[in-house]
Amino acid sequence: GRGLSDDNPDHSPQRLVEDVAAFAESAGEPVGLVGLSGGGMLSLGAAAQCPSVSAVAVHEPVIFEAMNEDDAARFNNCVSRMQELAEENKPVEAAEVFGEMVANHEEFAAIAEAGGVEAAARYLSVDLTEFQAIANGPSPTALPALEQIAAPVLLLHGSHTALPWFTASVHHAARRIPNAEVRELDGAGHLAPIVEPKRVADEIIPFFSARAEAM
Repeated sequence: GRGLSDDNPDHSPQRLVEDVAAFAESAGEPVGLVGLSGGGMLSLGAAAQCPSVSAVAVHEPVIFEAMNEDDAARFNNCVSRMQELAEENKPVEAAEVFGEMVANHEEFAAIAEAGGVEAAARYLSVDLTEFQAIANGPSPTALPALEQIAAPVLLLHGSHTALPWFTASVHHAARRIPNAEVRELDGAGHLAPIVEPKRVADEIIPFFSARAEAM
């Protein structure tokens, strides 16, 4: 339902993980996965069930099991406001609400200036469908999924992330994944892979290269 992809009525997290796992299996050789936020959640979920995944690098994966009451209230209020704006046919405003929740001030300004808010607004209906599906569970990272990941995992997070939930998610995962490494990016936020791609690439390329050489 995004980019050039066809859509499907099933946007459950289980189906999305199955899509990632099926793509990894189709390569016919070891595959490394990279994910940001919700994509990080799906990458970890796929790694838990797909032997073809040889390594995973994720930046601040969304892990609902690490969410506290304050995080849950903020997230639910955000999604409710997005739904209201969608019903008023204000997709850009809805995308702004979401961006202001997940990004720090500097990131949001950079994204907005580059037209990222308008780009995100194109997929508002898909996002809301997936938020609803996630609320109905089960989560791809619920027990015992993380404990079943055999591949090495690099967990990145920024020191200037707006939501404490994202940092908590990284440490929640690190305590449960058998072979996990945590690195903090000084001054970065949740959208570092988008606004500082080279900096993130400088972290993940050596990680994957080392794993490839060891195989």
